[in-house]
Amino acid sequence: MLVDLVNPWHRGSHRRWAEGYAAASGHAVRLVALEGAAWRWRLQAGAIPVAEALTDAWRAEGPPDVLLVSGMVDTAVLLGLLRPPPSTRVVVYQHESQVARPRPDQPEARDAVLAQWRGWLAADEIWFATEWHRAEALRGLVRFAEAQPGPEITRTIRMMAERTTIVPVGVDLEAFTPAVGDDGPPVVLWSHRWEPDKEPEVFAAAVDRLADDGVPFRLALAGAFGDAGGSPVFDHLLEHHGERIVASVPLDRDAYVSAVRSADVVVSTAAHEFFGVSVVEALAAGSVPVVPDRLSYPELLGEHAGLAYPDRGFGSALRAAVTDLAVARERSAGLAASMRRFDWAVVAPEMDRRLAALST
Repeated sequence: MLVDLVNPWHRGSHRRWAEGYAAASGHAVRLVALEGAAWRWRLQAGAIPVAEALTDAWRAEGPPDVLLVSGMVDTAVLLGLLRPPPSTRVVVYQHESQVARPRPDQPEARDAVLAQWRGWLAADEIWFATEWHRAEALRGLVRFAEAQPGPEITRTIRMMAERTTIVPVGVDLEAFTPAVGDDGPPVVLWSHRWEPDKEPEVFAAAVDRLADDGVPFRLALAGAFGDAGGSPVFDHLLEHHGERIVASVPLDRDAYVSAVRSADVVVSTAAHEFFGVSVVEALAAGSVPVVPDRLSYPELLGEHAGLAYPDRGFGSALRAAVTDLAVARERSAGLAASMRRFDWAVVAPEMDRRLAALST
């Protein structure tokens, strides 16, 4: 079976997802990717270079059985340009949804929402990594549709909801095994982008309070910078907690894995998280979670969802974890092993099965 995997924003976790599935799949996978830059423009215009690349491949080797498209391109436009045969099935993998973000009806977001909606309308199936994301996207689409001048979007929502399913992001967890710790203070890992939707200032404020109170801890600052580069919060942590920092960006892959494996506690203060690859990696490596009881995190934690902290409870949860790490580890027993359900060895065969069933 032949699968054409389209990844219009080939960067970060999107790139690891695409290359991970291409490597782990039992199907023949042709990967067509565009540079990870200017995502809004890519969503609007990326269908054109993707269609050109696929047209060349189809002329040489024929069309695929399934077209698996990351949701960072207007799939409806792509299909209009390609005109695939009826036998080619189309799946949109929705890493993130603009309609599930704040204020989707603002001018800069509205076109992106409409592009993603058109893609869902054109797809045979729409895959989300978590039930939270699926539900939030559909709720957001209802609200968005109610604000529009016509009924076109509203009329499609039930039909599109029936096409949705949950397929988690595959993660290469082979390297993320628990490491033997040292006798030093607990290492707290920040592995998120230094951008506003991850709310790093909440993390920094809690770290400052721990330091002011004389609580011993160390920091591994492994999160990447966004397109703007740099971060005032990151600079603040370097200035005020430099002696506590055991790892900081930029990190190559080996250094990143080492930082994650050395961590005792992984944190999140995110306002938006549709899956959470870096948290899965850290939990698989044995970190104790200090993550909120919302967004995708309860699903990641599974049977351990009770470990998540309530709203506005980050500072207290972080303090409890670093001051009594033994108890926190005891409560997290079995969590590392449960992360293996997200390994490509599990996820890729499930994706293969779903794609094969769709194409028959």
